[in-house]
Amino acid sequence: MMKINKKERFLGCFLGGAVGDALGYPVEFLSEGQIWRYYGEQGIRDLQQAGNPALITDDTQMTLFNMNGLLYALTNGAEIFPSV
Repeated sequence: MMKINKKERFLGCFLGGAVGDALGYPVEFLSEGQIWRYYGEQGIRDLQQAGNPALITDDTQMTLFNMNGLLYALTNGAEIFPSV
């Protein structure tokens, strides 16, 4: 079994969130019936169906902003996860 380090896990989670955001963006405010009419009963299943280019939303941008703040805090000695 391949061992994945914490950095790779972090980046994988972040990338997965951004891809999910891009896939969900075109249908975020559509009803189930509208999604079925536009994309079929399976919905959007790949990034090409999501648009060219597939877009990210303010959700991913806010995540980037928060990650930037966490990284800044970590590199400047802040305790991000204090003991409870």
